[in-house]
Amino acid sequence: MPYKLIVQQFADEIAVQDDETILEAAIRTGHDYPSDCRNGVCGECKCALISGSVDMKQYLDVALDEDEKQQGYILGCRSMLRSDCEIALLDREEAPPAAFRSVEATVQSIERVTHDIALVQMVAKDGRPFDFAPGQYANVQFSRHPPRSYSFANTPTSNLLEFHIRAVPGGRVSPHLYADLKPGDEAIISGPKGMAYLRKQHIGPMVFCAGGSGLAPILSMIRWLSREQVARTAYVFFGVRSERDVYCEAEISHLCKNLGWGSPQIVLSSASGETASRKGFLADAIRQDLTSCEGMKAYLCGPPIMIETCRKSLLDLGLARQDCHADVFWTPAS
Repeated sequence: MPYKLIVQQFADEIAVQDDETILEAAIRTGHDYPSDCRNGVCGECKCALISGSVDMKQYLDVALDEDEKQQGYILGCRSMLRSDCEIALLDREEAPPAAFRSVEATVQSIERVTHDIALVQMVAKDGRPFDFAPGQYANVQFSRHPPRSYSFANTPTSNLLEFHIRAVPGGRVSPHLYADLKPGDEAIISGPKGMAYLRKQHIGPMVFCAGGSGLAPILSMIRWLSREQVARTAYVFFGVRSERDVYCEAEISHLCKNLGWGSPQIVLSSASGETASRKGFLADAIRQDLTSCEGMKAYLCGPPIMIETCRKSLLDLGLARQDCHADVFWTPAS
């Protein structure tokens, strides 16, 4: 027997079946419910439970922490109704403008910048730039392979679409792309997707935290800010395991200098021997370098543990929860 769901922002009620989540029911009935990962990682489907009861399937703390849970927040993609319920969606301060589309594209160049990361540049066959907000991603499907999600590293007006492909150990697709991809290969790009995009209307300070290939969406944002010469104060943190995992350092430094920011902080978690970079973890570097994050916007892109620890550091320093925008790079290993 279905339960009745009232969403304060929707005009009609939704009948939710026993075997579906709030998000699944909303999508099935044609409602525009905010979401991204759909598996309890990103937190974009977070809502307030006004009345009723739900059971939630497993999710990451970065998507919904214990304080939020105690305040009555739930995740639409994880919540199964156990009674009639009423919920309220969270306010969205700035919706991304781009419409979803799929295009055929051709690989123009591939540069293997580290032992496991390749910078791939592509051009859409229709010759048009791919419209998206800096920080968003797309599903990219190369021939003979299932689609995978990769963040745009280019700016929205560029005809060259740039993706950073990391060869994930044990992966079914990425190791083959890293090893075998060549100019002339074709793919279908579908997007944009993602809610961890640059909030252009924000005029206060910003914090950018990237882990590994999570640099791609951060680079897209910083490139756009540099091109537009947007006057903001910002702090950039880039975390990798060791020196051999660092890439694009010269460009990041140049962009930060062009914007009048301080030097980007490269942090190595498993450095061996002498290094010019900092040793340690991003979360600790944030606490060491920043005294207060009140009024800031934070953009975090990388593996789950990095997102969770950096988010905690930022919140402890006064960052408002709604001002933390995270894109979790999820792999089977993580």
